[in-house]
Amino acid sequence: MTRFERLSALLERLRNTLGMSVLDLADALGSDRRTIQRDLRYLVSCGHPVGRTRNKIRLYFLREEEDHGESRSFSWCLGADFMPELGRALLEQRRMRILYRGDHSLRADWLEVEPRQLFFDRFWQLRGVLAAERKFAVFHLDRIREWQVLPDQFAASACETRSAWHGWDRRGGPAVAVECQVSQSLALRLRDQPIHPTQQLSGNCLELRVCDTDALLDWMLAQNYCRVLEPDWLRLRFQERVSLLQT
Repeated sequence: MTRFERLSALLERLRNTLGMSVLDLADALGSDRRTIQRDLRYLVSCGHPVGRTRNKIRLYFLREEEDHGESRSFSWCLGADFMPELGRALLEQRRMRILYRGDHSLRADWLEVEPRQLFFDRFWQLRGVLAAERKFAVFHLDRIREWQVLPDQFAASACETRSAWHGWDRRGGPAVAVECQVSQSLALRLRDQPIHPTQQLSGNCLELRVCDTDALLDWMLAQNYCRVLEPDWLRLRFQERVSLLQT
């Protein structure tokens, strides 16, 4: 079970119960207590309303506002022709103008976007290039208020490779070369099931290039043993994340 699958299953368990202990959740998901505790903290940091009782044995559950989360307050009716037109823009490589409200914005702004990929990760999202800034960004479809497909076409950059479509490359800036040390059991698993198109393994040393280093750290923190060796700034960030989880 991947971490995404485990987090999804954990949310489902919490949504359909009046309260479950960490041990019960670990048994239900075939995981260990420390992993479930990390996952619960991660869900809280992502904004999910995870509640817990004050009993000696704490029971965890989802409060009712989970069904009325912040993302739903951004939803507008886009019309039945939105998805077909978005599909046309993707196939024909046509730019779009979208009236979009971001995570931390109080208003919606018009943006010109070159659409690259439509995907579903808890909700529908569009990955594209901001034409003015020439950088990748991810847009939640339920935060698009108005839209237009423009007549002018674009050409994808020659430097875009298939690794750019990986989940760890949907956000962030230029790809970062990362060197990690992993456990022997994880190294054996990664040889059979590579985690990223740029992955290179030498013994217990894992090397790869990713754009979204925070997503990489999330994955590393979910493993039994994994630590950053290079670059130094990412190693320090990883150590800070570990310290926060231990407090």
